[in-house]
Amino acid sequence: MKKSLFVLFSLFLMQGTAKAQVTRGLWEYGPVITTTNNGYGWAVENLKAYGFAALEGVEFWNKNRWWIPSFRARFDVLKDIDTPAGDVKVKWADWGLRNYSIGYHVGYLSYISPIGFDVQVDYEKQNWRSKFPGQEDYMNYEKQMVVPTVLLKTRIGDFATNAINVVVEAGAKYNYVLSAKGDYDDVKSLNNGFTGVFGIGIINSFSHFAVQLRYEHDFFDYFNKDFSPNGTTMKPYEGYSSKHGTLNLYASFGF
Repeated sequence: MKKSLFVLFSLFLMQGTAKAQVTRGLWEYGPVITTTNNGYGWAVENLKAYGFAALEGVEFWNKNRWWIPSFRARFDVLKDIDTPAGDVKVKWADWGLRNYSIGYHVGYLSYISPIGFDVQVDYEKQNWRSKFPGQEDYMNYEKQMVVPTVLLKTRIGDFATNAINVVVEAGAKYNYVLSAKGDYDDVKSLNNGFTGVFGIGIINSFSHFAVQLRYEHDFFDYFNKDFSPNGTTMKPYEGYSSKHGTLNLYASFGF
């Protein structure tokens, strides 16, 4: 673990030698896997760190990044469901790969202009283990979604003169529910909606190694308050509200 961290740290601090060997590309692209099971993701990233060091690091990544996945760690920092009967206890992170997303992203950042963009489309599986007031055991609530994301990036600094530059990103993702499991296995029982995204990171202009921290906040309730099961006028989720926010941490080569 210490050796892999040393490799990543060295890549971030490299300056003149890396500049002579690597030409920074305008485009960044490749598959992305995000999981709350961060032990899995970090294990793979550590193996990649060893591999890149053995295979001349950044050059190997630039030639093969179109198919080598990057792993992003997702931390649940805000989760809350309120009902007329009281608060709901919610568990999210797990070791059973119940929460993950698999997608592909394409990004662009100019040599000259400080403005760039990132577009990503994911298949996402989300599973909350929830215990409602009066229940003795937790119940799984699962949804599968297609999630497109669009971000604008702004670079603060100059690649030509600065060793370290700051990149700020902001945008949104849309969560479209494909399937649902829970009290009612009906996609209409859950809401589609937008998630706001804000991130900040630092980039080494010479080794092109970047570390990014991103916060994502849902601007919609988990349950559909107006949902009625077929053939009834009952609204089981009337009066329900929820809050959900996550931190995403990842490292990459390219920008």
